[in-house]
Amino acid sequence: MGEASLSTYETVLKTLTYEHTKPGMPSVSPRAVKLTVNDGSGTSNLATVSIDFSAVNDPPRVDLNGPFAPGIDYTTTFHEGSAGVGIASVNATIHDPDSTNISWVSIELTGLLDTYPTERIYCEIDAEDNSTSGGSSQSIKLTGEASLAEYEHRLRAVQYVNEKDEPTPGIRTVSVYAYDDEGAKSALAMTNITIVAVNDYAPAFELSAYARAIDEGDATDRAVTTVHATDADLYGTDKITYSIEGGNGLFKINSMTGEIVTATAIDFEALGSDVHSFTVVAEDGGQPMSLSGTASVTITVTDVNDNTPMFRQSEWGVRKNEDIPSGSSIVVVFADDADSGVNGKIVYSIDSAGSGSGSVHFDINPVS
Repeated sequence: MGEASLSTYETVLKTLTYEHTKPGMPSVSPRAVKLTVNDGSGTSNLATVSIDFSAVNDPPRVDLNGPFAPGIDYTTTFHEGSAGVGIASVNATIHDPDSTNISWVSIELTGLLDTYPTERIYCEIDAEDNSTSGGSSQSIKLTGEASLAEYEHRLRAVQYVNEKDEPTPGIRTVSVYAYDDEGAKSALAMTNITIVAVNDYAPAFELSAYARAIDEGDATDRAVTTVHATDADLYGTDKITYSIEGGNGLFKINSMTGEIVTATAIDFEALGSDVHSFTVVAEDGGQPMSLSGTASVTITVTDVNDNTPMFRQSEWGVRKNEDIPSGSSIVVVFADDADSGVNGKIVYSIDSAGSGSGSVHFDINPVS
């Protein structure tokens, strides 16, 4: 510092401090600081300051995300039906600045919507589990004093599994603490596990084949029948939409209810067939790929007597001698009916209420 007053040197001496910056547990042996003063003509006696060390136990640090990702918390996803997922990264670490051993690790699973042990955590190597069946949380412990490396290996082996056929979607939380050989507890490290439902069931109709008979008619939107399908999946993948394949545009279906109605006038005579078949499809709302089921529908159209017989001519004229024998053929008249079967069968008669005396002097074959 150079030549200066005594008071200046006293001030400088009072500001001297000692620091230890090396990571890890320092040696606890005393440190000695030795001082001498020189006034330019002579050196003072030796003054010694002894610094005693008192070690402080730093807690362990759990990093579930590993050193190659930010933060110490971890996120993962469990898909319905999978064997299980790790609660920590394969690079997860446990670090202790002043110890090479860990005494135990506590791991708690909370937010269970399907209850323990249907969903649970377990260690493929070894763990204590005293959880109660049916609970909404579970705790396990990795125990026994062992090296940091051994506990890292065991932590990476902890798995979450949900054995429910249709697990309840949502987030489960895993909390992890590590304790060193002097009982110091690490800061909380957490894993969030998102449960994802899988669309593994196709919709199924109550019947594989539906059959219904309806009368022909001019009205549209006439109720024909209602089909119904169910889906064993839950939580969004069971939303069913109905549609029709085939049917020649004669029928339509309500996509939400499955009700089938006529889409146009149904004219028995114009259709050329009384039986009409098509397929109904039920499709679920699964993502990214939906599943579907089918059933057959057969509609039989019944003829209705909705056509009036029509003579081929509006009148017939004929001349006959007055002395022709009784029972002689006078004329043959023809009529047609567009209806089918018995509805189209024609019976002829002479209108006795009409003008003239035709019903007195003439007779008609009712069939021919």
